[in-house]
Amino acid sequence: MRRSIFCLLAVPCFALALGCGGSSKESAPSASAEPGKTIDDAAEPHHHLAFQNQYVRAFMVRIEPQESTLKHQHNHDYVNVTLGPAELSNEIDGKPPAAVKPQEGQVRSIDGRGPPHVVRNVGSTPYRNLTIEILKDGPAEPTLAAKWDEDKGVSSFDGGSREIILVKDGVRVSKIQLKPGGGLPKQTKTTPTFIVALTDLDLKEAGTGRSVQLKSGDVKWDEDGSIRALSNNAKQDARLVTLEFPATPK
Repeated sequence: MRRSIFCLLAVPCFALALGCGGSSKESAPSASAEPGKTIDDAAEPHHHLAFQNQYVRAFMVRIEPQESTLKHQHNHDYVNVTLGPAELSNEIDGKPPAAVKPQEGQVRSIDGRGPPHVVRNVGSTPYRNLTIEILKDGPAEPTLAAKWDEDKGVSSFDGGSREIILVKDGVRVSKIQLKPGGGLPKQTKTTPTFIVALTDLDLKEAGTGRSVQLKSGDVKWDEDGSIRALSNNAKQDARLVTLEFPATPK
């Protein structure tokens, strides 16, 4: 019996399509607390470390209405998964504020080492997002990029669909929807995969009967790519985002 190796963080995934992280019941510091100072995103009070390994570093984000982050910079390329609609102002020195309205389930890829910015929630609801940094970023080697048989487009299968949103630094990012009882088609390749649950998930592992349950916003690390052997055991559609990493050559 093949065993799956999973690393699970069972907490809500709060994040920002612009790349900010963390949540707190206390009032977050204002971006004007230390005017002019730029800090690393890991030190920004809204960025709460949720998961880290050799491939990724993920931060949870929650920005309350009328709050803002401190001015910060992202030093790695990153992917943002938005978990709720919001109205934001993205503010960069020397440029007019940019209005941004991320939607639930929106996935974006952003280059790291860009200009520092402040993200302000100008709406009436909390902004929630998961920021996932790719630690081995930079130009992907052609041998890594060539490992993906598919690198874009939407494919339908019996029981669901998969949309390949992008390939960044050799990492393939997809959005998957499974109908009740639906499962992903079997694949010959298995690669390390980072999973973000957009809805509550009740997944069943083929061949073992093992149940994998996640709340909306939970994240999970799948070391051996067993996500491909899971089916939707719930009575409602399951939606999730996956980041597939090329396996490190041995």
